[in-house]
Amino acid sequence: MNTKEIIDALNESTSDMYGFSFKDAKLSVEDESCLIEIYYKDGVILLPAERAKAETFITQRMPTGFKYKIKFIKNFITEDTIKPKINQFFEDNMPSVVYSILGINNDNSGFKISIEIEDKTFDYFNKKDGSKKLSAFLEKEFCLKFNIDIVEKKTTEVEVEELEDLPFFEIQEKTENTLDITHVEEFIGDIIFDNPICIKDAIGKERKELCVCGKVKFFKEYTYERKPRENKKANAKENEIVESPSVGTYYKWVLEDFTDKVKCIFFTNKNNIEAIQKLCNDCQIVVIGDLEKDKFGDSYTLKVKRISWCELPEKYEEKIEYKTESKDYMYVYPEPVEITAQVDLFSAFLVQEEKVPKYLQNRSIVVFDFETTGINISEGHKIIEIGAVKIINGKIKEKFMCFVDPEMHIPESSTKIHGIVDKDVLGAPKIDEALQDFYKFTRGSVLSGYNIIGFDINYLIKFGKESRYNFDNEVLDVYPLAMKNVKGVKNYRLRTVAEKLGVTLDNAHRAVYDAMATAEVLIKLADFI
Repeated sequence: MNTKEIIDALNESTSDMYGFSFKDAKLSVEDESCLIEIYYKDGVILLPAERAKAETFITQRMPTGFKYKIKFIKNFITEDTIKPKINQFFEDNMPSVVYSILGINNDNSGFKISIEIEDKTFDYFNKKDGSKKLSAFLEKEFCLKFNIDIVEKKTTEVEVEELEDLPFFEIQEKTENTLDITHVEEFIGDIIFDNPICIKDAIGKERKELCVCGKVKFFKEYTYERKPRENKKANAKENEIVESPSVGTYYKWVLEDFTDKVKCIFFTNKNNIEAIQKLCNDCQIVVIGDLEKDKFGDSYTLKVKRISWCELPEKYEEKIEYKTESKDYMYVYPEPVEITAQVDLFSAFLVQEEKVPKYLQNRSIVVFDFETTGINISEGHKIIEIGAVKIINGKIKEKFMCFVDPEMHIPESSTKIHGIVDKDVLGAPKIDEALQDFYKFTRGSVLSGYNIIGFDINYLIKFGKESRYNFDNEVLDVYPLAMKNVKGVKNYRLRTVAEKLGVTLDNAHRAVYDAMATAEVLIKLADFI
């Protein structure tokens, strides 16, 4: 009996409830052991008793002489996990094909994928058996059946009249906050009456006549050699050339306000050389100049033209015009969760309705987890995956999952933890797009997670503000709840606590699996809240 026959027999014995499929087998000759990895479908819970029965069923039918270890992995796949793989297939195998994904639907027979291919590359795709190769590629990746439906797109020219009827979408400019300065006095150039923009909102693109303010830091004088310049004096001889002075002076400093800082440079002339020397560290000034991108690197330097003395406000509160909840989901759509488990007829009569803990009654809780490019948000690390489930009145009812395009390379050190690589996030929503739908998903709910204080919450607040979504929900961290009420464990990692409470954690360090396990742990500990 081969592997396929064993898995087919296992599915038949369990009425195909779990949809078992073979993933991989890893043989170790040194200790004569074999690790067999088996997928089971999403939406069901493989209870410990059923897991043990399945392990016995498989090992009894395997060749003797080896020690077998069976690992069951929930085969969690959605449209957001399939799309990057489709993009990867075309990029690696048929980069010239122009295509678009029309839809991905799941039914009892497997996943059906509809793809539209432009007529210019349609024949080439079919000639290369594209559908067959794509189906085989996806089946190898996910161990499930995929039906590929290809539609030819006829390209036509769009008439001008049709373009005029298209809806107009106004591009909303980024909100720029200003600082209320006082006691403005003339220093170098005309006095500045403009309202200075917060540096954080100002940097990021080149702009003329930018007005910002702040405290001076790292003020320093520099000299440089001027290029000789030909000047003729009125009383000079016919061919006499008088060179300009060969040494010039300029000053550099960092201007820092409540929100950020920017490098400044100021070139002197005979009219301001004495005045600029009055400037020093911690002086409070407002300046106007041209913000230019540095030739090397992605930083910016402000070429200062005018400077005025000023007094900064004692404190600053960022004024953010937060967006409201969208009417519809636009990029990521929540999916219903149906948690079922196999029970025999006798046990069904003994099952009583579980009492919902008081804290969970009539309450919505979104348990979430992020995977990121790194652990230091201050170093520019970003979110690359969002996984969340929603508990309603004590039951897990919905899940929200998507990759996020960080628009940067995912470091190998991070990939070692969660297994996510650049190709996985290719074509995924940007952070502001993902948070738009996640914001809608969390409205009216408590936000929860495992050890989210100081990590996940910080990422959510930072990128929420940048995208102008105010995640002002009540927060419940399950980690301190577990530390206080779960006894007899060697540590309080999520996996350790989950195992102690009889909760299965598949694919640790992947967002939606961690969120699902945390939600089940929370439900078990809810009586202690």
